[in-house]
Amino acid sequence: MQIKKLLGILVLGLLWCNASFASNFKWIKGATTFDGTSTWHYDKKTIVEVGEHKYFWQLTDYLDDDGTPIRSVITHSMVNCDTYKIRWITYSGYSGQMGKGQIIDDFIVPEFDLENFKWTYYDPNKTSQGKILKKVCNSR
Repeated sequence: MQIKKLLGILVLGLLWCNASFASNFKWIKGATTFDGTSTWHYDKKTIVEVGEHKYFWQLTDYLDDDGTPIRSVITHSMVNCDTYKIRWITYSGYSGQMGKGQIIDDFIVPEFDLENFKWTYYDPNKTSQGKILKKVCNSR
């Protein structure tokens, strides 16, 4: 019963906070990759704690034009702050930087491919994603 309630809350939250409203987010730059090809951002006001997990919106901005049509990605994610493991819930890929331009790809991860809805560890001191997780986990 708890899982159904949690999923209901998540679905309502996703509908309310749809990634198509990317311009309304207040992105905080949290990390840059070592090679300088991308920056990682999160929106502090969207961080919500439910049980042992925190949920938040993040943006990855690709600075290096490698010829792919997706220049930035916005995801809604959940993190276990005890383990620094993350699951992506939604994914939206944009043709422009910072979540601007046309949506190229857009899906809810567990509906699109349940195998990709898995917990993944990121070192909070050695990876850009890990640095974002550390900031999210340390926020109040």
